[in-house]
Amino acid sequence: MPYILSCATTPKRIDKLIYILKNMKLRYKYFVINVCAEYKRFGKFKIPKSLLQLCKQNKKIVFQFCDDLGPITKLVGGFKFMRKKKLIHDKLIII
Repeated sequence: MPYILSCATTPKRIDKLIYILKNMKLRYKYFVINVCAEYKRFGKFKIPKSLLQLCKQNKKIVFQFCDDLGPITKLVGGFKFMRKKKLIHDKLIII
């Protein structure tokens, strides 16, 4: 049964997440990183080049823009991704 991992991150933590994902072997169908175009606490988000390179190197890792909904962003973003890709039989894991 395929699994989709979904997480949300902040501009302060994105570099640490990229470092972890580069050194991790993914056994999941997709790893979805939900970022906000503009955070309520941090302001506008600028996409780091390292995130774009990571997504190009590993097609299982994707990022998408979501509204800043606080802790529920990872859940809403994961469901939006699954709906967009029509992954109705997959399981969503929120991390």
